[in-house]
Amino acid sequence: MIRYVGYGLGIESEIALPLPPIRSMAALPVIAVQVGGFDAPEMLNLPYVTGAAAFGPYSGGVLIRTEGLPDFLVSKSRILIGGPRAEAEVGDIVVRMVLGFVLQMRSILAFHGAAVSRNGRAIALFGDSGAGKSTAAMGLARRGWGFLCDDIVAIESGRRVPAGATRARLNSDSFDRLSKGLRSAPSSMDRDGKYSVKPGSEGRAAALDSVFVIEAAEVEAVESRAVRGYAKLRIVLAHMHSLSGIGDPGTRLRKAAEVLERVSLFVIKRPSSRFALDDLLDTIEALSLREDP
Repeated sequence: MIRYVGYGLGIESEIALPLPPIRSMAALPVIAVQVGGFDAPEMLNLPYVTGAAAFGPYSGGVLIRTEGLPDFLVSKSRILIGGPRAEAEVGDIVVRMVLGFVLQMRSILAFHGAAVSRNGRAIALFGDSGAGKSTAAMGLARRGWGFLCDDIVAIESGRRVPAGATRARLNSDSFDRLSKGLRSAPSSMDRDGKYSVKPGSEGRAAALDSVFVIEAAEVEAVESRAVRGYAKLRIVLAHMHSLSGIGDPGTRLRKAAEVLERVSLFVIKRPSSRFALDDLLDTIEALSLREDP
């Protein structure tokens, strides 16, 4: 078994995972990742769908089924992988999708986005697919921020954002723009057509200070606006992991409201015709230093 830490969980895995290694599991909830141990029927009605995956209750847990991958049977403390497959791809799916189910089962807030930290403060980057979350996180890492996670952003009690996946996934144009000088380069694209890249600077867990929601829009230059009050909750709900049939959505909503009450939230529009990365990063860094009255 290989030991890791990710999203505030201690993980003991039979396969390699793109997570930071850990020696001690003290004070961490432990999740076991094992190969085999179940055989779900081929013809099984799974009532829910998220992205390319179907899921539903099965054998005391949640069964997740995605075309071209083995089945995953998930509970609060264990992830079973249904069959052999290229270890690197399965490990990446465990970290970027399956652990999201575990977080939700354990009532830990999780969002689709990326996060970085510096000087004890964390910022989260949310947005729709292609908005530029991962690119912005990698760009900030090039500027001295510590890279915390990509795809899943977990928020624990006290607004603490722990480290997660150690690699970011970049579209080809973003990879070309940012890959020079990075610690390692990918050998191929993943099933979503993205490159997996390890940032040059890893971040430390920190309290969430600001949330930036990035939008590609018909604007000439980068624009930003602060959002306050209940409007913050309305905006971030679109980016929160809240899967049907898993956990209590009311509890997630209450926790999200409590977190947002104490953080600044900004919507940033960037030109859809060009990425304007430096302008985007300049805006994020300037706003991250701004005090919310």
